[in-house]
Amino acid sequence: MRTVKVLAGVMGGILVLIAAGLVAVWWLVNPNDYKGRIAAAVKESTGRELVLQGDIKLSVFPWIALELGPASLGNPPGFGEEPFLAFNRAAVRVKLFPLLAKRLEMDRVELDGLDLRLRKNAEGTGNWENFGQTQRPAANAGGAARRARCRACAAVRRLLGAGKPRGRLRGRPQADGAAGGDGAQAS
Repeated sequence: MRTVKVLAGVMGGILVLIAAGLVAVWWLVNPNDYKGRIAAAVKESTGRELVLQGDIKLSVFPWIALELGPASLGNPPGFGEEPFLAFNRAAVRVKLFPLLAKRLEMDRVELDGLDLRLRKNAEGTGNWENFGQTQRPAANAGGAARRARCRACAAVRRLLGAGKPRGRLRGRPQADGAAGGDGAQAS
């Protein structure tokens, strides 16, 4: 009986520590302080400009979640100044227990007001192709950072359909051969 009480006390203490840590993160961490770092990391891993116009909101219970918007991601060189994609609001929920084990498992990703502009240049290359491929580092330099960027880019590629547009595109034809007008919309 005494062992059960001790184990219950230890488990309760661990839960209180986790809850206190989550409250401390929520109270002390301002995700808006990291906008510059986020934009720089996206620029480094994709070669594209990320503009975060709105505030980033963090919640820690019952999920660890980030909500942001509006924001836009630029086109690669040779595709003009208009953004590759823009959205009004995005929200990402992450599962807590895998995160404690240093694994990132997303529970939900929401995008509201997505404006995705798929274009092809004169050479026939789409602005969705080669996503996340910038200059390659030396073979043995930065292996962990390179693997982390590859995992992040793989998630984006899955979202974009592995480099190929999914669904039908609606819009008026543009001179460069892509659907356009007020933006391509996948249906």
